[in-house]
Amino acid sequence: MNKYLLIPLTLFLGLVLLIFVALWRAADPHEIPSPLINKPAPAFQLPQLHDPSKIISASDMRGKVYVLNFWGSWCPPCRKEAPDLRDFSNGLGGQAAFVGVAIDSPSADARNFIRKAGWRYPIVSRHCCDLANEYGVISFPTTIVVNRRGQVVDRLVGPQTVARLQAELRAVH
Repeated sequence: MNKYLLIPLTLFLGLVLLIFVALWRAADPHEIPSPLINKPAPAFQLPQLHDPSKIISASDMRGKVYVLNFWGSWCPPCRKEAPDLRDFSNGLGGQAAFVGVAIDSPSADARNFIRKAGWRYPIVSRHCCDLANEYGVISFPTTIVVNRRGQVVDRLVGPQTVARLQAELRAVH
């Protein structure tokens, strides 16, 4: 091979490798920081799915740690994390409030999903995308952790485990 072709070819392959690595790292949604970290959590006031006469609001949780989980009955990764959310929420024992936010899930589908998952925590339902956008949700499921001062302290993208959620609570307390 001609030595004059070897240098440009080596540079080209190096550049391709560099671009590939950069794109691969940027493709991980866990790497995308939330602009809401350490900022006040957006306000909300929403009726519960099972009993619309009961309203849940961010102001009700003032002074408490709370966790919001944005999910959809149509979302396969949400089904994957459902048992962990059930186990985590059942073991909270007053350490934090936990609220599910069903996005674009018809009421019957959401209720069926909740029943199969065995969830007993409050669920609110929204059409896409006002509340999800306000909380910086970029994909589903997304879990938001809010401290006692009402500040967003983390945004967890993708299915979560009990261990990961417990670690988040330990970091907040």
